[in-house]
Amino acid sequence: MGKRIEYLDFLKFFAIFCVLLGHSTEQISADIFWDHPIWSFIYTYHMPLFIFLSGFFFRSALKKDFLTVL
Repeated sequence: MGKRIEYLDFLKFFAIFCVLLGHSTEQISADIFWDHPIWSFIYTYHMPLFIFLSGFFFRSALKKDFLTVL
């Protein structure tokens, strides 16, 4: 197993935290969460961040055979 890259672990934690905060804002704000500044800020970048991180980690999976990845 390779050495962990700490800043990528932090980015994964940050992205997960943002999703939880965004969904919590939806629950707390009821029907007006669309206008909440926290919700608007989080939803501008959290999905592109997940896509970037997934692509970064998928690159190493391409070097392995299918059953190992599965």
